[in-house]
Amino acid sequence: MHCTIPQMPSPAEANLRIRIAEDVSGYQTFEVTVDGPGISGTTRLQVPIAPAGSTVGYASLDATGVTASGNTWMTCSVPGCKEASLLGAGDRWPMKAYKPQDAPAGREGEAASGAVLDVPGGATVKWAGLYWAGAHEDLPTDVSLHGPGGSWTSLSADSVTDTTPGVQAFADVTGLVNGGGEYWVATDNHQLPTSECSTWPISLDAHCIAEQHWAGWSLTVVYAEPGADAKEVAVYDGAAASDTEIEIENGGEVDIAATLWGGSANRRGDSVSAGDQHLGQAASCKANGAVNNPNWYAFGVDVQVYSAHTGEAGVVRFERGDDPFIVGVVALAQPHE
Repeated sequence: MHCTIPQMPSPAEANLRIRIAEDVSGYQTFEVTVDGPGISGTTRLQVPIAPAGSTVGYASLDATGVTASGNTWMTCSVPGCKEASLLGAGDRWPMKAYKPQDAPAGREGEAASGAVLDVPGGATVKWAGLYWAGAHEDLPTDVSLHGPGGSWTSLSADSVTDTTPGVQAFADVTGLVNGGGEYWVATDNHQLPTSECSTWPISLDAHCIAEQHWAGWSLTVVYAEPGADAKEVAVYDGAAASDTEIEIENGGEVDIAATLWGGSANRRGDSVSAGDQHLGQAASCKANGAVNNPNWYAFGVDVQVYSAHTGEAGVVRFERGDDPFIVGVVALAQPHE
């Protein structure tokens, strides 16, 4: 692209719009050359480009890593449905709000769950985003966050995005996350998409189990660790319920922290990969760091952290197969160009 401006005042600012194809994503390098009276030179700009349907929530060239953890706000209201889901019997069961007995005091009656965030010791948190989502449009826009050794902090959503099917909310919590540890998030249990089924067993064609019911949260963090190499880091959020690809311009070791909504362990064909490396089933209803146990079935909530090598150049790819999950948040850290 070439642009000529006959005369500019001093001081002056020129804005140039660059057209980008829909299939371009991830960090891209642009070379910019300026030539004129008293000024000339060339520089290279590294710019993150969000996949179609999503936005860049945060970007940095000084951070060194990304991570995420989270949990569900809902669980089964009938015996044995988690085990049945894992055996392939579906997961559109009657649901209820979830809150364990060991949740921090101070949010009586609300749905609450916890997760352990893994941040290297001594690292500085450069950015932290709290995301929460649910299957229906009446998602709560107010939540509460409880950090390690702290107290509850009430939060309102900075933004709400229609993810189809579902709604995702976001709040910047950088000032509330100082490092790793156990975090809890609570919300109004009356606004969660619980099932209307009141008795069990029930006919499998009953209207109250016609749709999947899910709601939960994830905490996504970008950090800088002393002594570690700086990376190209970007957080992409709000992608539609479709296959998603993010380019890794020059390949290498890539760290991925991904949050998916509305997935199922019993539906097949979905996968996540980086270059030629297959990283497993994309959506299996497992939330990284959930305090319950490593095999806790987090209905409709997936929070996963991966490390992979994409080769000389590659793509991080989320494929849905028969599982119509939503790519809610993807944080990537990759080597500098």
